[in-house]
Amino acid sequence: MNDTEFTIFDIVEVNKQFTDEEIFNCFVSLLIPEYLTDCKIKLQKNSAASYNSVIAVPQNTVYRQNNADSIVLARIKTIGKSPYISFAHINSRLFDAENISYNKVKSDDYLRIDLSLFVSLCEEKKEELSNIITTIFAKSFNFPSFGCCSRYKECSNAGKCIHPDILYATACMYKKNLDEGKVFYN
Repeated sequence: MNDTEFTIFDIVEVNKQFTDEEIFNCFVSLLIPEYLTDCKIKLQKNSAASYNSVIAVPQNTVYRQNNADSIVLARIKTIGKSPYISFAHINSRLFDAENISYNKVKSDDYLRIDLSLFVSLCEEKKEELSNIITTIFAKSFNFPSFGCCSRYKECSNAGKCIHPDILYATACMYKKNLDEGKVFYN
């Protein structure tokens, strides 16, 4: 590493003030890249609120039509006394399972994670945090579950889901079995 390179962890050590873009980049770095092929992740500025939103903008595919214009994945607040990133409270069990502390306020249904903690977790518990963020992302899309698709034999031979729309494939029950190493049609 040369003198001009630094990691996100260095930002925590040197500068406790984060920008929305730094937190957004940390968030996006945690997502599985395959999920980003049919969906754009953006930082939406909210002029009427003290926070900005991390949103997913899904593209229509042959498997997914008429999706919502955008889906809020997280909220980032970098100004004020207590900067945080927040997630819908429905995701609290994911953070609880990894012993990641958060605060809850009565005024909204989001859990808040201190930005310094979030950035340090991006370094120290990257795999665990990546699993959480990826799960939040995938569960944000509500597709009716289905048993399997016409590719079930190819998936069995590959030992993994080969569906071209990885977001839509999250609703496949056979994919869940393949992810656990259970191959039925081989």
